[in-house]
Amino acid sequence: MQRTETQTQVDPIGAGIPIPVHDDRSMRSRQHARDTGPDGAPDIGSRVGRYVLEQRIGEGGMGVVYRAFDPDVGRTVALKFARAQHGTIDARVWSRLRREAQALARVHHPSVVGLYEMGHDPRGAYLALELVEGVHLRRWLQARPRPLAQIVAVLERVAVALDAVHRCNLLHRDIKPTNILVTPEDRVVLVDFGLALGFSELTTAPNGEVDNTCRTRMTRMNTVVGTTHYMSPEQLMGRDLDVRSDVFSLAVTAYEAVYGQRPFAETTAYGLAVTYDAAIPPTPPRGDAPRWLRRALLDALAIDPKVRTGSAEAFAAALRPRRYGGLALLAAVAGGALLGAGAASLGLGPPSETAKTGAGPAAETREAGMAVAP
Repeated sequence: MQRTETQTQVDPIGAGIPIPVHDDRSMRSRQHARDTGPDGAPDIGSRVGRYVLEQRIGEGGMGVVYRAFDPDVGRTVALKFARAQHGTIDARVWSRLRREAQALARVHHPSVVGLYEMGHDPRGAYLALELVEGVHLRRWLQARPRPLAQIVAVLERVAVALDAVHRCNLLHRDIKPTNILVTPEDRVVLVDFGLALGFSELTTAPNGEVDNTCRTRMTRMNTVVGTTHYMSPEQLMGRDLDVRSDVFSLAVTAYEAVYGQRPFAETTAYGLAVTYDAAIPPTPPRGDAPRWLRRALLDALAIDPKVRTGSAEAFAAALRPRRYGGLALLAAVAGGALLGAGAASLGLGPPSETAKTGAGPAAETREAGMAVAP
């Protein structure tokens, strides 16, 4: 029997997501702000819209993330702010913020960051988001050694959250450790939907199931956006995408969390493309994880999406131990030792690297980890 939400969907096209950048126009600011710092961002204590800025908690190529207070409702938020340049908010930045807001407005799940408002003032444009009192997954792993059972439980919750995103006809397209927040209570929260896309073409397969495929993901500049090391082969090569692309990205993240290294050693987009084209599978270190967990990771990392784990829901199920004592087996395999220190010692890349890959070498840009409380 089909799920009720599938039967009642009336707008499978994506409800305007994505908004093509070339159809946007730059938005002129009404005036130049005076209370700004040397980098043009507002100072702590000043207002953006109705929000009072309390602390700067992140920054990157797109803007700055603040801890801010909304005096009208007495709520603390994470304010993702894109500053105006020369009195103009860049059309691409505005489009990405709007795409993120539209995506978050469609997803209601405790493991997806909440959206309160989108707006703009003379300084720039902003999203008011739920403030998650946690750290991103890589920092969580580096904070102290973690039991393997705890790591796998967190990864399973991420897969469940990703499945909720997919059920809203959305692809995240940038699943990576720095876009997954973990709270002290081990609640996980997916953030940064700036690259999210709605399924642009839904067709009915012969078996009656919906074919969720994003067509023509190359931009007008003939580039692919995402984070190089976590892109699926089809995303890196600019091919059609479906939910299995996000599953691959999550599997790379999970492999890194479990083994302390990425599944593919290549450091450039070209090297990864050659590996994917040759269909060379990863070889996990032996003895660090039970066989069923190795199998779950390798199935989700299949280079050919046709043989890859078919959904985030299926990946979540594969991460739930069902044999030989379940989680007790994880504890036994760990042998009382705690895992996660490997990722910390390796220091795998900067904490928030976002790559834009074109015909030449990948150009890496930094992006703020939003809604992160230090």
